Amino acid sequence: MEKLQKILEQTIKNSGEEVSILIKELNKNEYIYNYNTKIKMISASIIKVPIMLAVLEEVYNKKISLNDNILVEKEDILEDTEVFENGENHYTLEELINWMITESDNTATNVIIKKFGMQNVNNYFTNVLKLQHTNLQRYMLDENAIKNGFNNYTSQEDMLIVFEKLFNKQILNEELCNKAIEILYNQRCQNLVMRHIYQPVKYAHKTGILDYINHDVGVMNINNKLYYIGISIYNAKNIEGNKALIGNLGRIIFDYLSEIK
Repeated sequence: MEKLQKILEQTIKNSGEEVSILIKELNKNEYIYNYNTKIKMISASIIKVPIMLAVLEEVYNKKISLNDNILVEKEDILEDTEVFENGENHYTLEELINWMITESDNTATNVIIKKFGMQNVNNYFTNVLKLQHTNLQRYMLDENAIKNGFNNYTSQEDMLIVFEKLFNKQILNEELCNKAIEILYNQRCQNLVMRHIYQPVKYAHKTGILDYINHDVGVMNINNKLYYIGISIYNAKNIEGNKALIGNLGRIIFDYLSEIK
């Protein structure tokens, strides 16, 4: 572990970036590595993972079905979408959840938040997941809310809680947990932690990108062991963040964990 710590911290120091990293084997008490894990950061799209779980809680409580249709209205459709470019239509809740996670679609996310209510989602974060730093204060791409001081926040420690509760089936039921995990494994954005990993590897994860911010958090299966790997860059030196740095750190971590017998 000292070898891993040394190379990670030298890589971070050389980059000059502000970084938060958390690595932990699931069901083990100790961290493999943690660095700035309590930092409360603007969440970007990684907050969509606990949003998904909040919605699945409503399914679990039989308040709605995954097969129920929800209208995506013309005024809901944001310019950045590639999913809803054909205009207003009805979509099942299951499809909206998939687009929210696998494509990180902001239109799907906002329709979901509008349907279930921001306060209900936050209540789930606090009362069920027991998160300390995660709060949903605005819709996706709501620039006016940001100008007025509202934003969405989380931390690496909170995201670890989210993924551990999910993979350990401590929330929802087994069927819905497996559904959420399957969706996360179908993530289409692979240019951060997975950037320099050439081997086929299962990583149930979510990325998040905003100006000066890059996140990639999730659970990776390496040699049939499950590891939470979360890397965030915040207050980056460049507006695009530093995806290459996350890729380099991801490869270092993957190579180290692959050698564990």
